[in-house]
Amino acid sequence: MSDPRLILFDGQVAHAALRGKVSAKSFTAGKWQRCRLATSNLTRTDGKQDKQLLFGERFLVISKNTEGPNGLSFGQCERDGYVGWMPTADLCEDFEPSHRVTSLGTHLYTAPDIKAPTLGWLPMGAELRVDASNDDTSAAFIRMLLGDDLTAYVPRQHLNTPMYRAKDPVLLARRFLNAPYLWAGDSFQGIDCSGLVQRALLMCGIPCPRDSDQQETALGRALKRGETPNRGDIVFWKGHVGIMASATHLIHANAHHMAVAIEPFKSACTRIGKNEFGAVTSIRRLAP
Repeated sequence: MSDPRLILFDGQVAHAALRGKVSAKSFTAGKWQRCRLATSNLTRTDGKQDKQLLFGERFLVISKNTEGPNGLSFGQCERDGYVGWMPTADLCEDFEPSHRVTSLGTHLYTAPDIKAPTLGWLPMGAELRVDASNDDTSAAFIRMLLGDDLTAYVPRQHLNTPMYRAKDPVLLARRFLNAPYLWAGDSFQGIDCSGLVQRALLMCGIPCPRDSDQQETALGRALKRGETPNRGDIVFWKGHVGIMASATHLIHANAHHMAVAIEPFKSACTRIGKNEFGAVTSIRRLAP
């Protein structure tokens, strides 16, 4: 109950599970909805951005501040339990996804043709549902429902089932190389250090919180003094995180390069220690 990032309580309304634990004016079971945009920002009450929701991700809404196009909904992201405000207009009714985007990203086509106009894009991790009412099948595309009777065609190569799991977090993280750095970003259009680690692990079926301090507490075991880092170990600073791409190199989204980059671990530690986040606080190993 001590981490406000995970407490489903907006100061007035709280989730029913918190009855007797917080002083709220009212309690509710909430309503599950899903994000209807490629990405949508989740913010604090003061408007500061904490993370993003991706298309099709579930969000448990417990309250709204106002109606209309500028209204915000308060709730909790199913992905990692993070709470905050997001635009009500960015939400749609809940649905059962049939597919997940497993490529770095994909485009939404108006017809099953690579030369057709596009409606937009989706990031890795987006969830969507097949248009089962339409028999317009294609060897190369799947027709998907986007909500409000809007459909689009998505390349089959970019999709898998929601149960799909990648095998290697390092290879997954490397796919984001050169993606621009964006504070609180969660896609190849912009991603931050903890967002990269979370996406790499989640796509491999490894539960992972959103922020680096939460990750340092939850992930793996800390290396003992004298243990050398291996490929796949997670390295933490106070306010920063990266993944060992090998025994000697680190991959991380960082503001020095303003991108996801791989660099020698020793030189990264020297620069980060001197100019940014101080000394490494721990290195954690996911495998025993």
